[in-house]
Parts: sequence; C-alpha cells; structure tokens
Amino acid sequence: MALPNYKDSKIPSNTSRAPLLLNSSLFVLLASLSIVLVLIKADQRMRNALMISAELVSQGLDLTKVRDLVSGTAKQQQKAALQIQETLSRQILTSDRFHYIYIMQRNAEGDIYFLVDAQRPVENTPPSPLGEPYPEASTKLKAVFDNKSSFLEGPLKDRWGTWISPITPILDPETGEVLAVLGIDISSKGWYLYLLGVAALPSLLFISLALMGFSLRSSRRHRAMLRQKNDAFQYKDQFLQLLVRTSLEYINRPLKSIDATVEDSLGEIGRFTGVDRAYIFRYNLDTMTAQNTHEWCAPGISSEIDQLQCVDLSDLPNWLEAHQQGQVVEIDNVHHLPKDELTRVILEAQNIKSLITVPLIDDNECIGFVGFDAVKQSHQYTQDERQLLKVFAEMIVNINIRSKTDRALQASNQELAQQTRLAEKMAEEAQKADRAKSAFLAAMSHEIRTPLNAIIGMSSLLIDTQLDKQQADCVSTIRVSGDALLDLINDILDFSKIEAGRLELHEEIFEIDDCISQPVEIMRTEALSKKVTIEAITQEGSPRYLKGDIARIRQIILNLLSNAIRFSHTGGRVHLTVESKALEAGAISLCIQVTDEGIGISPDAQKNLFKAFVQADSSITRTHGGTGLGLAISRQLARLMKGDLSYQSRPQPGASFKLEIPLAITPLDATPQGSGQPNQQAATGNSSSPQGIRTKVPHINKALAKDYPLNILIVEDNQTNQKIMKRILQRMGYAPDIVSNGQLATEAVGDKEYELILMDIEMPVMDGITATREIRKSKHLPPPTIIALTAHVIDEQRKQCFASGMNDFLSKPIKVPELTRAIVKTAQGEYNKS
Repeated sequence: MALPNYKDSKIPSNTSRAPLLLNSSLFVLLASLSIVLVLIKADQRMRNALMISAELVSQGLDLTKVRDLVSGTAKQQQKAALQIQETLSRQILTSDRFHYIYIMQRNAEGDIYFLVDAQRPVENTPPSPLGEPYPEASTKLKAVFDNKSSFLEGPLKDRWGTWISPITPILDPETGEVLAVLGIDISSKGWYLYLLGVAALPSLLFISLALMGFSLRSSRRHRAMLRQKNDAFQYKDQFLQLLVRTSLEYINRPLKSIDATVEDSLGEIGRFTGVDRAYIFRYNLDTMTAQNTHEWCAPGISSEIDQLQCVDLSDLPNWLEAHQQGQVVEIDNVHHLPKDELTRVILEAQNIKSLITVPLIDDNECIGFVGFDAVKQSHQYTQDERQLLKVFAEMIVNINIRSKTDRALQASNQELAQQTRLAEKMAEEAQKADRAKSAFLAAMSHEIRTPLNAIIGMSSLLIDTQLDKQQADCVSTIRVSGDALLDLINDILDFSKIEAGRLELHEEIFEIDDCISQPVEIMRTEALSKKVTIEAITQEGSPRYLKGDIARIRQIILNLLSNAIRFSHTGGRVHLTVESKALEAGAISLCIQVTDEGIGISPDAQKNLFKAFVQADSSITRTHGGTGLGLAISRQLARLMKGDLSYQSRPQPGASFKLEIPLAITPLDATPQGSGQPNQQAATGNSSSPQGIRTKVPHINKALAKDYPLNILIVEDNQTNQKIMKRILQRMGYAPDIVSNGQLATEAVGDKEYELILMDIEMPVMDGITATREIRKSKHLPPPTIIALTAHVIDEQRKQCFASGMNDFLSKPIKVPELTRAIVKTAQGEYNKS
C-alpha cells in the first residue's frame, strides 16, 4: 500500500471527481449521523419533560382524595373521582400534547383497572368509568406497584390509539406504599411530528453546509489567492480520504495478509498525525499481561516490540480499568506527571514525551488498545485525530470479529463436511443393504420357484391323467398347497417392492365389469365349497370404460373376496357393490365395497387390520390361516393409485371394506352400462393379472397344436424344468426341441426356423438375455417370438428382458393358461404387430 507524504501534500485539481464523490458520500453519512443524534437527544429531552410533567401532576393531587378514591366507600370513591377528574381536566389543558390523564389501580389478581380518566374536550370517546379494566396493561405498568419506579413506555397501542405514556406512582407518604399510578397519553403521531420538526433545522443546516462546501470546492480554482485558507480544508480532505482508504483496505483484504495491512495503516496514520511510534497491544486477562503485536516507528526511532511481549499490567496502573470502561488514556506531557509515578518512570525510559491509547472493545470486552507515542517532542492531539484513532480502533476490533467468525465458519465447514461424509457413508450403506435385500429376495424367489415349478407343473400334468378319487384328491392337495406357497412368495415380493418404492403401475383401458368378473369367477369354487353366495352388483349409470391398473385393482378385490369367504359362516353371503362418484370433468372415484356376514372384527382388532404381518386376532391365524400381509398390501396398492382402502363399521355381525380409487373416463365410453343385477360373467383370461391371483386347476387343451401349429424351441438348463415344459407342450400336441444354454440356442436358430422360443434367463455358457441379443442381431426373417421363462419376478429383471429384445415374460412356476395365451398370440402374430 503506497504511503503518501502528508507534509508536502498538494491540493487536488478541480478536474478530479473522485475526492468530491468520496467527500460528498462521507458528508451525507456524517450529516445523517448528526441528525440521528439530534433526534435521539430531542427524543430524550421530550421523554424527560413528560416524566417531569407526570410527576408534577401527581404531586399536585390531594392525597386525601386519592385515598378516598382507592379505599373509601362507594360514595366516597364517586365523589373523589369527580373531584380528581375535574383537577386532571384542568391539567390536561396546560399542554396541547396531552390527550388523556388517568389514574389506575391493580386488583388482587394483578389486573389493572381505571380509577379516574380525564381527556381533552375534542376526544370523541367517553372517558373510562371507575373500575373499567385495562387489559392492554404492559408488564412494566403492572410492575410499578412493586418497584415504585416511574418510567415512560411507548409507542404502545391500545383500543383508543397508539401512545407515548409517562407513568409515575402516587406514593403514600406515611407508609411509602403505592396508592395508585398516574399516566399521561401523548399521541405517537404528534410525538413523531415534533421530532420531525426538530430534525428540520439541522437538516436545513447541513443542506446549507453542503451547498457551501460545493461553493468552496469550486472556488479552489483561485488557490493562489486562498492558499492559506485552503490549508485547513486540505488537511480535512486528506483526513477524510485517509478514513475512507483505511476502511476500504480492510473490507476485501484476506485474513492471511491482514497483519501487513495493519502495520501499513499504523504507519499511514502515524505519519498523518505526526507521531513517532504507533502500536497495538493485546490483553491477556488470564495472566494479567499485555503483548505488543504490531508496531510502526518513524525513521530514527528505535523499535520496542521485542521488549514488550509480556508486559505486566501492574506496570500500567489504572490503564486496564480505564480501557474496560471505554475511556481513552491520554498523556499530553510525560514530564508533567509526578516524578515518582510509575507511569512516568516507564515512559521516560523509552524517551516518550506524550502518548494516547484507545481501547479495543469487542462485545463489551476490552481485548487491548491502540497507542501512539511522541518521542522527539510532545504532541497535542486534535479532535479529528482522536476521532481517526477511534475509527482505526474500531477497524481493528472488526478484524478481530471477522477473524473469530472466519475461524468459526471454518470449524462449521469442517463439521459440515464431516457430517456430509458420514451421511454419504450411511446412504451408501443403506443402498448396499437395500441392494443386498433385493438380491436376497430375488435369489430366494428364484430358488423357491425352481422346485415349486416342478411341484406345480408335475401336479398339473398328473391331474390331467386318469386318477381314482383318492389320487385326484392327493394331487389336488399338492397343487393347492403349491399355489398357496406361490401366493405367499408373491405377497412378500409385492410388500418388499412397495416398501422400497419400486412397484410400478401399468395403466390401460378396461371395462368396469372386468374389475369384478374375474375375481368373482376365481373365488367361485372356494365359495361353493363353503356354500357361500357371492352377489356382485354394478351401479346403473357407471361409466363403461376406465383407465387404470386393472391388474392391481383385481388383486385388491380378490384379496377382499378371499377374506370375506374365509371368515364367512357356511351358507352365508358376500356382497360386492361397484359404484362411481363424479370428480372433475373426465374423472370418477370408483367405489368398490365388499361386505360379509361372518365372524366380524372386534374394535380392538380393527386397530391392526392394515399392519403388515399382523392378524386382527392371533387366534384367527390358527383357525383360518393367512400371513397378515393381504390387507396391508391392498391398502398400499390403493394409496399408490391415489386412493384408499378402509374398514366400514357395521351394526350387524360381519365385516365391510371399501376401496376408493380415482380413475379417468376414456373417450371410448359411448353408452354407460350397468346391469343392476348380480354379475355372472365368466372369468376372463389372466393376461394382465398381477402375481398372486389364484386360478382353478386348469386343463390342457390337447388340440392346441392343430389350431395353432408352431415350431417351438425350449432353452432351459434345468432338467426338471425341461421335462415339465416338454410334457405340457406334448400334451398340447407340439414336438418341441430342447437345448440347455444360450450358445446352443443361437446355433439351433441358425439351423432351423422357430416361430416361438421359450428362453430361460440364468444358464451356463451363455445366459438368456445375451442369447436373445445375439438372435436379434442375426435378423432372422420372420423374427421368432422370444418369451422369457424365469424364476425371477422383480421389475429390473423384466426390464432387462424387454430391453434385450424379448417379446413377453412368463414367471415360474409356469401356468398353463398363460402359456396357452402366449402360444395363441404368437400364432396370430400379435407380438410382431407391436
């Protein structure tokens, strides 16, 4: 930082605009500060005058009447109130600022109420009568009765307006107790107008000064004639520039280079004020010492910083106490001190003639001081120089605050970075755990489905043979148990997907009757076994075509029907009603209610209805079975579709559940249809059914190959699965070829034209996804239909299959209806259309 020579300073040219702008800005700042100080003083004078007025009014009251007003009989109180009110009404006219004068008292509960209320004649509100409560009373007003101290509060708003109010207690001279308090209300608006009037004069004065300053600035072109007068102005101008420049130095200066800037500033201020040495000391109150941290010395002046690193504060008598009180320590001439005074002895040893020290106050704590020594000759400090030193001291304090803030910010950033790393680590661990959970569920599903495929597949083949009654019952039991186990696996996987937020909805256009026809048909056999009647009714006027995930809607209805039949008495009834409620244009709320007349649900058990793995009654598990997942999954599916599933209270025995889902009405809806009668439609195919929909044990269509002839290739490494698929297809009339891995499949496709390839996913040598990509690359015409056969049912696996070029996805255990549907679609060329 360049250090100018103030002894040879020249007056800047009139063409220079920068000093003028700086001076003008600083002048406006100083003018504003001066006006603020004037306002503060005027405000304080006004407040003091009001307090004196309140005390004079209270002293002018007849204490006998006040005692009658406070503790006399009702008649005495009324009489005293009128007399005092008359007195106060006269007092209120003595000042045009008084709006109300009143006397208040506090009751036993601590509430404030009026005793007397006097007001100016121009007020349009009636005075408050004796005993009227004053709920707006502040805490300080209530406390006057205890601390007996006068105070002024406001601006404070009540029901009559916003006021400045002096409050003074009326004391009993005999007991010293507070008889009552007297208050005067001054309009806050009038108060502000008074302050505005006070500020007007200095404002005009500063405007005049500003104009004079500009005039003086323009007249400096005659500097040859006015050099003597301009010397003082030049000094002032340099003083202001020094202030501004020093301030700017600390605004953007990095903390690492701040020490050099402090020393440069010490030198610049030292040269400006004409002193010989400038320095900064820091107090250490723990050791009661002071350390010299920065120093500047004029040419020819010896440095003292090395000898002043641990100065005992006892060597600086009274300095610490003065600095802690914010006082400047100034010695105009060391030789004027008593010869035996310790301060003189210490300063003379350093050849100091005079000095000044300004305390560094940080948050009411003195952390040190800035000092300036005159060594060659004593120095008398002007007011401007004192102000400059104080401003510099404040800058040093701000540096200290900035340094503390910077250190705190660095510590906070380090802690934040540490917490961020910890959060990232926890998130990574959570992701690992989630991936491990998904991998475990996928592996569990695959490993269970592989033998389950054999159980269900072989039982399906066996049940289609000639069996006696006992054998058929055994095979049926095996098949039903296999289906139940498959349902359990699917429930667990569905619940896991929902919890992880990975379950996706597949919207399509469907007929409203299809929501209930298939679940009713599926549950018909189970209902007949218990002689339970299912009545399904669709409300007339319901829209025919809707858009949504019909598979998940069916899954929920199937679960509700299954529970209703399971908990119904033999010969009971299950009611299924479908209604629609109009929402905004083009949308409805589909309401499906399933009601049974069974054992019902107790109020206590209703609390656990929708909790996962929890039965409404633990004894029901032993009697009726179930995992406790069905209702939990159903409600979460409903909410995933922006609807809800709730239990409906019933006065009669039994249970009732209501499903509500918002759905869009499609343009295909031309004629709304509703039978109004029990729905007896046959169950449709389960092509869009989600995992977990149970079907009756299907029979194999032995003439399927005649109707839909195809060359079929089975790609499967598991011999049991090969045997099941081969026998099912042979029953249908096909003669499938079998290979055990993807590499052999690509070779087989090159040797023979296949219309349908049933492709396993996980195989040795080459997996099914890679094999599908290779087959698609070869661009066989016509392209074969490739359908995945896998025990994996997670969405990621499905996406990988379709991305590789597969046309469809069949999960193990393979269901005969689904396989039949895939064969028919292949033969009809539906896969190649999409």
